[in-house]
Amino acid sequence: MVKRLLKYNIKSRYWLNIASAISMGISILLTWTYLMYKLGLYCPCWESSSGFIIRAIIPPLNYMGIIVWAILLSIPLTVNGKLWLIAIPPLTLILTIAISDPLPLALTSISLMLLSGLRRVFEAVSAGIIVVESIVLTYILARAYDLQVPLLPTLPIHLSLYCLLIPVIPVLVLVACLSPILNPLIPKKFNPTNHGMSRTLLAIALLTSLTMWSIIYCLALNPGLKLVGVDAITRYYPHAIQLLRGGLQSVMSVGYDRPLYYLILYVLAKYLGAYNAVRMLALIAISTYTVASYIFAREVWGGWVAGIAAMIAPLTYTATVGFYSGLYSNWTSLSIALLAYTSIVKWLRRGGVKWLTLYLILMAGSVATHVYMGAIFFAASTTTLALATIEGGFRRRALTVFAIQIAFATLSLLAIENLGPQLGIPTTRTPLKIVIGNINSWLRGVTSLKLFSTSWWNNMCFAIYAYAPTAALDPTVWILTAIGIAALRFRSLDGFIIMPWILIVAALSFTAPLNLIYRVLYDMPYSITEAVGLSYITENVGRRFGGRVGAISLAALIAFKICYAMNYAVGLAF
Repeated sequence: MVKRLLKYNIKSRYWLNIASAISMGISILLTWTYLMYKLGLYCPCWESSSGFIIRAIIPPLNYMGIIVWAILLSIPLTVNGKLWLIAIPPLTLILTIAISDPLPLALTSISLMLLSGLRRVFEAVSAGIIVVESIVLTYILARAYDLQVPLLPTLPIHLSLYCLLIPVIPVLVLVACLSPILNPLIPKKFNPTNHGMSRTLLAIALLTSLTMWSIIYCLALNPGLKLVGVDAITRYYPHAIQLLRGGLQSVMSVGYDRPLYYLILYVLAKYLGAYNAVRMLALIAISTYTVASYIFAREVWGGWVAGIAAMIAPLTYTATVGFYSGLYSNWTSLSIALLAYTSIVKWLRRGGVKWLTLYLILMAGSVATHVYMGAIFFAASTTTLALATIEGGFRRRALTVFAIQIAFATLSLLAIENLGPQLGIPTTRTPLKIVIGNINSWLRGVTSLKLFSTSWWNNMCFAIYAYAPTAALDPTVWILTAIGIAALRFRSLDGFIIMPWILIVAALSFTAPLNLIYRVLYDMPYSITEAVGLSYITENVGRRFGGRVGAISLAALIAFKICYAMNYAVGLAF
């Protein structure tokens, strides 16, 4: 009997501690939202009822809201044995009603936070974010699928989490692009441990990808089922009709800079119709990117980072901009590039002609899917192979594939240049001429460019704020990318892969014409860099505060990203 009571008390205490942490965390978040409101901050966002708006941060504090806040404050005081303070929440509630301002509740929350240790506050805030974002996600999905669910209005709390960083997003982008130079500042490098659950996370990630895609085409938000995405409407749908009229032989002439992708579009359009084919392109792009991120990260770092990369893939800048702009071929080419990198990692580590052959096929596939993205991947992979020759264990294999890659690319470009007219490619739009034309355009811009001048910042800010509005405003993309890249070991295979990639993207985005800055920023696999950064942070949080706090902080960041991406998708569908 005594053992049963003891076991019951232990379980009760466990759940009471969880309730205490959640209550304290939500109280702190309400205080933060109230502070953002007092500062008069606004947050640009998508609304399911009105599309893109600039929304004021107004905490959900009607009479019911302040009563809930007072109850939340009383729970941790009671559970933690501070019964002599239990009278404070009712008194602050009365004072709040009397002065018609929740300042007393906010001050009480701050006092409670100061009375708790750093570990407790960190755990509470993370737990509070998980609960708040779960309510926000339920609201988003209910709105998307036309369900009536009575919920507290917690969206302002979600917006308050990042609104303070919106004015400095261009600086965060700059820091992310230059993160390799921050490498010496992080003495303890990335060394992930595996915790299992990678396949479970992959399954959840694929379900998330499907949900993201289904939201933009759900009847409640998009009753006319109109196509979503700039290129989906202006490029792929009319080109799909053109392909159906012209037949297979029109693939090269219509899709000269992405022939493999247009072959896929032609096959889909032939069997599904032009409209459904374009819709399927979005689902293929997001699903392929999720799987490719998982496969690449698993090969380089193991299953745990792979699971995180898969979870982030449908939630990052690649997905939000990809849906808004309809950059499906860029997106798919990036996925193929990740698979190609996986093959070259296998070749460098283990050898095997099959991996070398697969790498060359995938490299060609990436270029044939989107020549611009493929060109950046080719430049990054060539640099990776050159750096890999530094390490004795990789030198021979790296030199072999480096020479084969250069020869393969040269012969392919010359062959297409000569055979292009016979294949239906316009003589002025062969891959070699496209690449040379872009290089010349870049060189003309560089000669008159003044880095970090007022005009340069104006162009960068336009690409971040005005193009695909709010798609780039998730600060976790840039912060986690900066931390992830800075935490890599430079003289290691993962450093050889990621650092050249971000440096090429940085160099091109800093010098690109206004209309191409966003396209260059799009060519980075943020699912990978964010996964490294998130894993690095949670590993260090776990070492300092315990594994449970590390796991809760990971879940909190993922929950925030899910709500940000889902809310964006809902806005696009409107």
